Amino acid sequence: MNYKNLLTTAGLTMAFALSASASAKESVTFMNNVPELVINKAWDDQIVRFEQANPDIEVRKLFVASEAFKQKVQTMLLSNDIPEIITSWGGQDYRDRAQKGLLTDLEEYLPTLTSEMPEAALNAYRVDGRLYGIPAYSKPTMLYYNKQLLEQAGVDPKQLETWDGFLAAIDQLHEAGITPMALAGVEGWPAHFYFSYLAMRIGGPDVFKNALDEGFEDPAFLEAANQLLALAEKKPWQRGYMSSNIDQAYALFGNGEAAMQLQGEWQYKLQQDSSRDGKGIGVENVGLARFPAVEGGSGQLTDIISGIDGYAFTRSATPTTAKFVDFWLNEQNLTQMAEQAMMLPVTPGAVSGIQEPVMRQMAQMVSESSYVHGFVDQVTGAHLGGAINDVSSELVAGSISAEQAVAALQEAWEFR
Repeated sequence: MNYKNLLTTAGLTMAFALSASASAKESVTFMNNVPELVINKAWDDQIVRFEQANPDIEVRKLFVASEAFKQKVQTMLLSNDIPEIITSWGGQDYRDRAQKGLLTDLEEYLPTLTSEMPEAALNAYRVDGRLYGIPAYSKPTMLYYNKQLLEQAGVDPKQLETWDGFLAAIDQLHEAGITPMALAGVEGWPAHFYFSYLAMRIGGPDVFKNALDEGFEDPAFLEAANQLLALAEKKPWQRGYMSSNIDQAYALFGNGEAAMQLQGEWQYKLQQDSSRDGKGIGVENVGLARFPAVEGGSGQLTDIISGIDGYAFTRSATPTTAKFVDFWLNEQNLTQMAEQAMMLPVTPGAVSGIQEPVMRQMAQMVSESSYVHGFVDQVTGAHLGGAINDVSSELVAGSISAEQAVAALQEAWEFR
């Protein structure tokens, strides 16, 4: 017997076996646009715990920044190289993708989440009765303010509850030599919060829902455009705001160089990460206000714009994908996100984990809301939402009339 050949053969057999074992390891990839360090730290901990309990599964994170994320999702969903999980904001784009067969229904493999999450939140991610994704976090858009800077200018935070009081605050801040607000004008979505809120305050919370069916002939849109132009004329934003990106806007607020910023829930963390000292405006100095009410309008001060951030399951998703998601977004891990990453989970049992005072105040304000509207540029879909973002940018730049703005939206609606 040739033992040398036998050993060589045995070694090759073992090598092939080890190779086959390694290749049998399954992977789950989720693509996201979340830069917050504290969130990623908590995610990393959860992934490690999942992989320890499931050594045959590897979880990978794929980060794509801001607006590039939306473009990449569009192309990746039509390719053969698709992450199993992608960040989603629900809305019309999510619905369209589900109906076109680009997403996968995994509801039967999510026993934990479908029992822990409220039905209303789950329904935001159901399309024709099927669950092609899962909600995770509430993302309210608030008016953040620097308490110290408002006090220096003699601004009472209560006056921010009305549009006239808000405009007066802009004047007071200018008189005190303080930049009133931070804005990333180079990106359309931050500006669209102003136009969206104004339209809802004037025309009522269903104004965009009605526009999807009937177009933009409601006079609330013209008045909202006029009011946004009136705000722009007061020059409330920093010098060069139309060339500023979102990180620069966060830094301006976080460095104490602007008194206010209209932004989503994530702003509180990113103004810290983007600031010079990495700490930003401390908890004792951050104030929260709702977008002002407009006198004579049909909307209420307590109507808010808030996304329900979650995750969509692409056509590459499998039961293994669901196994990770059912663990990743369970009540225990969402409680961890509330405690450590200052998130606002949709699961009621996890909300109790919020310890940070500013986030607790935000959660309370959400619970007191009379109406919750999704992000308008997401609810209306990529085409119409893109037009709303573009028009909002032109309005804050003062480069378009109110009549031209409404005409552009109507044209986008007719050709959607």
